[in-house]
Amino acid sequence: MALDCLKKCLDDFLGTNIDLVGNFVETAGPFFVNSTDEAVRKRIQNLLDYMWRLKEKEPMSSMQSNSLESAYYLCRPDKNPHNTTKLQLQSQLSPVQQYI
Repeated sequence: MALDCLKKCLDDFLGTNIDLVGNFVETAGPFFVNSTDEAVRKRIQNLLDYMWRLKEKEPMSSMQSNSLESAYYLCRPDKNPHNTTKLQLQSQLSPVQQYI
């Protein structure tokens, strides 16, 4: 039911629906992404991909764009180009810097 509402907002991706999608994905997206039901996980992944394509295609304000990016990367941290793990940071530091 909730994913159907998200799909309807994505189908009419204008104005306040962009804000609704960003808020919905930011709050409920991680729950669906981590769901034990494989069908739900696959559907939310497809909807996230669809949202990203729409974000790239449709004109919108920078605030709306940032909201969608934040929600997307919250659900898919592995896709974030600015995300660096602790292990990656440690490998870039010298042993003295790691100690400090």
